[in-house]
Amino acid sequence: MLRLFAASLAWLTLWLPHARADERAIYVFAFGPFGGRDKNASAEAMDALPSQIRGHDIIKCRIDVTWGNPGKVLSNAFPRPVKAVFALGEAGRQRISIETKAYNHRDPIKDVLGAKPTSTEIRAGEAPMLGIPWNAEKVVGELSGIYPVETSSDPGRYLCNEMSYELYRLSRFQENHEMPVCFIHVPLLGTKVTLPDSGKVKITGAWLGAFLTDFIEASVRE
Repeated sequence: MLRLFAASLAWLTLWLPHARADERAIYVFAFGPFGGRDKNASAEAMDALPSQIRGHDIIKCRIDVTWGNPGKVLSNAFPRPVKAVFALGEAGRQRISIETKAYNHRDPIKDVLGAKPTSTEIRAGEAPMLGIPWNAEKVVGELSGIYPVETSSDPGRYLCNEMSYELYRLSRFQENHEMPVCFIHVPLLGTKVTLPDSGKVKITGAWLGAFLTDFIEASVRE
C-alpha cells in the first residue's frame, strides 16, 4: 500500500496544470530485445524520435523484458512534470495497434532471464481489466489515412500487457483525463505492411519513428 501511495502521489505531483508548456516532458517507454532477436522494433522507434516535439522535451526509457519490471520502472520514472506518456512494444502484427484495454493476468511465458511469472495476476486482487484513460480515437482517425493504425483490445498477456496495465493503473491518479496516455504495439522490424493507399512498406526503425512523431504531435496538440 505504501508503494501504491508513493507512486500515485508522484504522478499527481508531477502533473502540474500551472506549469509552463515547455516544463512538461513527454515520456516514452520501449522494450529491449527478446525472443531471440537482437533488436526490438519499439526501441528502434523510440530512438528515432527527435529530442523535442511541439516544444516538449522527449524523455526516453528502455525497459528490460522481465516480469515485474514495468511497475518498478514506472514508480520512479517521472523526474519532470508530465505532458504525455507513451509506452511501446512489438508484436507479430501487420498493423500498428493502440491498446485500449489491459488485463490483470500473466501467461506462463519465460522472460529474457528465463523466468516465468511468480503470480498469474499483475496486481493481486485488483481490477481484472483497465481501460485506456484517454480517448485516442480522434488521433487514430486522423492518421489512419496515412498509416496502418487501429485500436485494439488485446495486448496479449505478456510484458506488453503488464506495461499497459501498470501504466493505465497509475494514470487513474492523475486529474487531467485529457492527458495522452497509451500503449502502442508496432510490427516487427522487416515486416511488410500494406498502407492505406494500398502501397507496401517494410518496417524500419526510421519509418516507425516517423509514425510515432506524427502520433505524438497530433496527441499533444493544444
